[in-house]
Amino acid sequence: MVPRLPLMVICLSTLLALATFSAPLTALETMTVSLSLTEGEQAWVMSAMPLGAAVGLLIAGALGDTYGRRKAFAGGLWVTAVFSLVAAQSQNGPMLIMARIAQGLGSAGIMACGLGLVGQIYTGAARERAAAGWAAGLGAGVSLGPILTAVLLPLGGWQLAHLLLALAATVLGWAARRLPESVPLPHRLDLAGSLALLVGLSSLLAALIEVRFGLTGLVAVLLGISIVALVLFVRVERRVANPILRVDLFQRVAFSGATLAAFASGAGVLSLMSLVPTILERGAGLSPIASAVILLAWSGVTVLSALGARYLPSRLAPRLG
Repeated sequence: MVPRLPLMVICLSTLLALATFSAPLTALETMTVSLSLTEGEQAWVMSAMPLGAAVGLLIAGALGDTYGRRKAFAGGLWVTAVFSLVAAQSQNGPMLIMARIAQGLGSAGIMACGLGLVGQIYTGAARERAAAGWAAGLGAGVSLGPILTAVLLPLGGWQLAHLLLALAATVLGWAARRLPESVPLPHRLDLAGSLALLVGLSSLLAALIEVRFGLTGLVAVLLGISIVALVLFVRVERRVANPILRVDLFQRVAFSGATLAAFASGAGVLSLMSLVPTILERGAGLSPIASAVILLAWSGVTVLSALGARYLPSRLAPRLG
């Protein structure tokens, strides 16, 4: 019999990670008034969690491989719980921004190890159904985050949504203890590569956020640091026994194509989607709940696509080269 509890915990945690990301999309106007956010702080509030997730994703995966996926997965939930509570208590922009970055690091642990746990626990047709549920959790989280915040704004402000996210992450963190642990790899964690990646990606993404306000000296410094750190990262990854990222994989057409497609999806769809609620509220005068519902045109379809993909004819399934 296929165990349902692990799948429920993994899918709900994935939903939580995406809901944490999308929750502020319909609350930026309220947060701006509440915390007196500057234009720069508004940009950072919206970009902080993606920065944390991008920086932490590969490192969280390496932690899961080295020390156990369940530990990294549960750790991501606890980090999300703690810093969702911090976000709810934020008194100014910098405090909220730091909390959002940490929420991104927590979501990285959830995202990096959740699908790995699915592949570890389930096999055959059960794995296909479980993977579909995991993918549906992505779209459902994007859908529910803005709607949850919009509904709660009149009841307890934007802080209430973060408090509920903290509570949900705590419950799921306790439930994650019942997930089976993976077999750790015998190699040490690639600390040098982790540090180089952390510095390189965080500097690059920070530069991309700051460049919105002009080509300043700070942007040039951040870009310089990112280039040096990322070049160092590639050099380290070619030499260590347990690399975070096998750079030789980019020589394979299938891997490079899949990576490019994922990048295009994130850069094209998710980045635009993040701006839609604010544009609708400030430009078209729509309410937060109306703006959140409009997002269902994209995120709702992703849920249906994920759940319905397994009913496609087998000849349309991807082939391994």
